[in-house]
Amino acid sequence: MRHPIIAYLMLALLLLSCQKRLDVTIQVTPMTADVIKTIALRLGVDESDVKQIGDQSNLLLVNMPAPVDTASVERLLSHGGEFELWETYRSKEITPLLVDKNKSGQPDTLTSLLVLRSDDYCILGYASEKDTATVSHLLSERITADLSDVRLLWFTHPEEFGGSDPLNDSATDTISQKHYALICLRGTKPSMSVLSLEYAKSEYEQFTGRPIVTIHMNKEDAIRWANLTKKNVGNAIAMVIDHQVYCAPNVNSEITGGLSSVSGNFTEQEAQEIALLLNSGPLNATVKIVNIK
Repeated sequence: MRHPIIAYLMLALLLLSCQKRLDVTIQVTPMTADVIKTIALRLGVDESDVKQIGDQSNLLLVNMPAPVDTASVERLLSHGGEFELWETYRSKEITPLLVDKNKSGQPDTLTSLLVLRSDDYCILGYASEKDTATVSHLLSERITADLSDVRLLWFTHPEEFGGSDPLNDSATDTISQKHYALICLRGTKPSMSVLSLEYAKSEYEQFTGRPIVTIHMNKEDAIRWANLTKKNVGNAIAMVIDHQVYCAPNVNSEITGGLSSVSGNFTEQEAQEIALLLNSGPLNATVKIVNIK
């Protein structure tokens, strides 16, 4: 009788060999062989699966597993190496200062596009993808001197709301729609910039099985992180990579030793993307997905 572990490995290899793959043409700035290796590492593919097209050093053909999330690929390749941790405001501290106080009786355009929160968490509200630019513009007009140390950023990954559209109480559409969360960062600069990590990896939470990211900081950053978490017990701290917000977990207690498990309702792909970004150095390439087939 065949050993069950061997049978399992053979099945895994068979599934991998059958996995659909796609050729993705990426336009980049001219690069050296070392940068091409970095690209292969970030995309989770072998170096042999990244090839230069002819004599055009700005075009690469990457053979990678399907499906391809073009936004994630572009984020990975444009990574500038900036990892920041920001303290946050609670939404109930900020929402009253942004709501239109005019007495004209006309509906407030902002609140028609942004579902506001007013609670103890740091999310100001949610807007559909098509409305984020308009909401950002409206908010920029309402940032006064009283809000000079508030920075509002959209989360990188959208959330899906099933059932009726949360932005329209009368909606009957049952198709899930993607909405982006807007977070209230505190201050004009990050509370802490992480210069280097021992490692970061995507894992699964022991009891729930949910994807998480485990981060191990070096000794110097671990001390600063302990001080920051001690100061913010009960509050959320936002993880910002290259000026994009990936999560804002609540701090339950002071974290010493530099080892942290970060959860944020990640999908498996999102957790892997964060770990890849944190482990890889800056590339700062301007990239564009040209073709997928």
